Amino acid sequence: MDSRQKFTEALKETEDGFLYTFDSNLVLDLMELDVSTAIQIVMHIEAYVNQYWTIAPEVTYELCGVVKGENPFFYIVSIDNTEHMIFEFLFEVDSDTYLDWYNENLVIS
Repeated sequence: MDSRQKFTEALKETEDGFLYTFDSNLVLDLMELDVSTAIQIVMHIEAYVNQYWTIAPEVTYELCGVVKGENPFFYIVSIDNTEHMIFEFLFEVDSDTYLDWYNENLVIS
């Protein structure tokens, strides 16, 4: 029996909003982090959607980000935007990787 993919709905599509979802894999990835880091990442995602939902590419792509602090947390988030924005995975990267992505303007902030 095939298992169904689960999503967490974040915002309904309306006249002035956009439907995007968190894949269950992303939610599990966030749950492995400390609460303050996870909340800041969700805030980064929310700001990204609010700013770029009308111009985001309709493909699967990745963006890099950083949660600033005494011990910065650098991460990559995978986004599938073929039908609507689905934030799928999150994984930690090092600062060099973040800087490479920053230089290519592939960051979420």
